[in-house]
Amino acid sequence: MIKIVAFKDKYLDHAASLFSRVYSDEEGVYDPKMARKRIEDDLKTGLDYSFVALVNNLPAGEIITKVVWADKGWNLWVDTLQVEPGYQKQGLARRLLKTAIDKARAAGAVGVDMQVDIKKPFPGNWYEKIGFEKTDWVAYYAKINSVIF
Repeated sequence: MIKIVAFKDKYLDHAASLFSRVYSDEEGVYDPKMARKRIEDDLKTGLDYSFVALVNNLPAGEIITKVVWADKGWNLWVDTLQVEPGYQKQGLARRLLKTAIDKARAAGAVGVDMQVDIKKPFPGNWYEKIGFEKTDWVAYYAKINSVIF
């Protein structure tokens, strides 16, 4: 049985572990301690809009959010929407995102923001299918020793 529940501290270890597995790549490892700190920072403003998907009462995925201020109000920033590999393609991500957006909309949010890793083939197209648009905002990254002036 699948349930979407409010995020609680007891889910932090699972969220940090999954975050470190999802976002670590050949360029570096996002260890669970760093992931936990990032999640805790987001939850300072986004706890009310962060949720966990439980399958048979065990965490199978999370949406971690924060609130960011925009010109005409506040936006919900989706920092991470992650589902355990064995539970993907079962609608958990959609249910998590819908739950967070519905609650933020009811509370007066004017938009939803997120950053997607374009190296991963799945997420971007899925977000576009449900109504998100690509913006002209671009993220840059450089290894510290590669920057030349």
